[in-house]
Amino acid sequence: FIGAYHYGYLKVMRYFFYDLGMLPNWWPAVNSGYPIALTLDGFLNPLFLAVIGFLHPITANKLLILFFFFANAGSFYALARNLSLSRQASTVGMLAYSFSGVVIKYIDVTGIAALMPFLPLSFLICKKIMEGRKKWFWLWFPLMIYIWIGGWSEMAVYALMATGSFTLYLLFRGGATKEKLKGLFIMLSGVLISVVILLPW
Repeated sequence: FIGAYHYGYLKVMRYFFYDLGMLPNWWPAVNSGYPIALTLDGFLNPLFLAVIGFLHPITANKLLILFFFFANAGSFYALARNLSLSRQASTVGMLAYSFSGVVIKYIDVTGIAALMPFLPLSFLICKKIMEGRKKWFWLWFPLMIYIWIGGWSEMAVYALMATGSFTLYLLFRGGATKEKLKGLFIMLSGVLISVVILLPW
């Protein structure tokens, strides 16, 4: 089913993009469809655009596997280790996240699959910035651009709400210091700048 969904979607979009030389404003789907601009299927995701040129069901499925294992071995494990969890505990947490109900249930939806690694990675960046490591902004900002154009925009809002709650927790844990307030400003700047850049689109 996953292969059929992604391959069928990308095949149609390839027809519009290459053969007709246009990007449709509306995608026909359940409940009358939705605007392509909402990025609900992650068509503007740079990785998906690259795959369209080499379209094949196996390629589309491999892209899903890439997101899945990046969420596993990458973002969540790195977050757990930075929270001072042991390797064993980090591995258990990584597996619990990767095989959680939401991830498994919606893995067939392109936009959600594209955002699977975002939440733990955003928590990790948030923790680093709130610790005073401002260079992490240069990972936070492109990540913000990526989630707006490359995934499910509604889920991006939910993820940012969760990241915001985590930021406030870090801010007030042990007292709101000047360094933490600077970190909060950096986090908000990344969100606002990315919105200003992409809002005219």
